[in-house]
Amino acid sequence: MAITEALDFETDEIVFEFAEHDGFPRKALERAIANRDAVTPDFLERIEAYLNGPGLDGADEDALFFIVHLLAQFREKRAYRLLMRLFSLDSARLHRILGEAKTETLSRIAISVFDGDPGPMQEVIEDKDADEFVRSGLFQALAFLVKEGRVDLEDFKKYLLRAYAELRPQGESHVWVGWQSAISLLGLTEFSDLVRKAFASGRIHPGNMRYRHFQKDVQAAVRDPESYKDSAWVPLGYFDDTIGEMESWAAFSDEPSDRLEREPWEPAISEFLTDEPHVNPIRDVGRNDPCPCGSGRKFKKCCLQ
Repeated sequence: MAITEALDFETDEIVFEFAEHDGFPRKALERAIANRDAVTPDFLERIEAYLNGPGLDGADEDALFFIVHLLAQFREKRAYRLLMRLFSLDSARLHRILGEAKTETLSRIAISVFDGDPGPMQEVIEDKDADEFVRSGLFQALAFLVKEGRVDLEDFKKYLLRAYAELRPQGESHVWVGWQSAISLLGLTEFSDLVRKAFASGRIHPGNMRYRHFQKDVQAAVRDPESYKDSAWVPLGYFDDTIGEMESWAAFSDEPSDRLEREPWEPAISEFLTDEPHVNPIRDVGRNDPCPCGSGRKFKKCCLQ
């Protein structure tokens, strides 16, 4: 067997284990990491084939979940534009691939594969049909890259202003949570009046957060411009460790979860949602979103526990 054939076979075997895993595919991930240079071209080709083809079955979409995260861990810039195309897929299709990672790791994936051009991220943000949580997360990713000196601050400030006027929808959407988060993370107090108008016009649901939370966040960024490196309120940074981070995820654990039985969030959010009893109060709340109880903490660190 030729060397190239052997490498292809090894990659196919790894991807098969990703797709058909029973539990967490640690050994397959370890082999992929150890053979980074060999598997990366194949991983890129598989994403492109998925985007250009008729789609994959559920098992193959499961494999893409690990492929995407490994490419982020590898800081593979060639994946950037492919992943922005992937992130622009409709919510249901993207959820089949990323699941909880859509709010847990997506921002860090984008940061890790960024190739220096904010344009592809902005295209997803501006796509009204893209998932609102993805659009929100990419706003936050761009803000992080500004703080890192990899995106120009003045250009991004102009983009934030243009987004306020042109971004769709102009009504309530989670994309506006990301917009205001980018402003607060950068400590842009000069945008405060504009953010206040966004809250007042209903673009940000009070169940997600309120204007006073923005004020607290932006002032914290002003006091400590380096706080973005250790931010507890938004999942930012580089994605570095697929195995270490994901092995403990509930999705890969055999341990039963009692979260639905306990429902500790219910009394905490009932008070300010009593005028909308027909709406599931946590239907749009991600683990890393501000807790609906108004504490200002992440949902996963507050009423979700």
